Amino acid sequence: MKSWLFSALAILCVASAHAQSQPTPKQAQAEDATPYRISKASVADSERNKVRVFFAFTCPFSAQAHAGLVRWGTTLPPSMRIEMTPVVTKDQASALGAGYYLAARQLAPRQLEVFTDAVYDEIQHKNGRADTHQPYLAAARRAGISPDALKRTAQGDKVRGEAYSAALLLGAHKIDGTPSVVAGGKYIVTPEVTQGINGNFYQLINAVTSKHLLEAGGT
Repeated sequence: MKSWLFSALAILCVASAHAQSQPTPKQAQAEDATPYRISKASVADSERNKVRVFFAFTCPFSAQAHAGLVRWGTTLPPSMRIEMTPVVTKDQASALGAGYYLAARQLAPRQLEVFTDAVYDEIQHKNGRADTHQPYLAAARRAGISPDALKRTAQGDKVRGEAYSAALLLGAHKIDGTPSVVAGGKYIVTPEVTQGINGNFYQLINAVTSKHLLEAGGT
């Protein structure tokens, strides 16, 4: 496990050196020289063992990265786990997408990834309106989930509570783009620093996760 940590940290060092070599308007500020952002939110104990990924069904970058990030999460050390978190704002599309995702996770966790892929397809490729129920219920049928049961679950208190918590985290970390990856409640990586979803993006989230583990004394 240590070799996983140190190889990933080596990538972070290279990325940091590259960032420092690029002239920016705020080059004098140390934080601008790093390929990640440090959250100023208070870190709850429950966040220290998580890599939290904020996503939105309306975002093409989220659509491109979602399945790969879920697979990447299976490679994490035992002390860490990934948690895919829908963006929750006052926007109707955001609220519906979050509610239906959280409902599917609660109601049919084994079909969650099939449902998720179908929602992206309904919205990104079939022009389904994300601010209506239609694409989510269509995705439920494709995933073998009862649309009526999913809709009821999405309107339940448990989902509303989870959506509220997700909204608080979004604001606390000042997330302004998707997908955004938060390692240990502290280090934030977005595709902008790696010019999109590519191998460098995954190397960087490996690296900040390793950095968090070493600082926390984990393996």
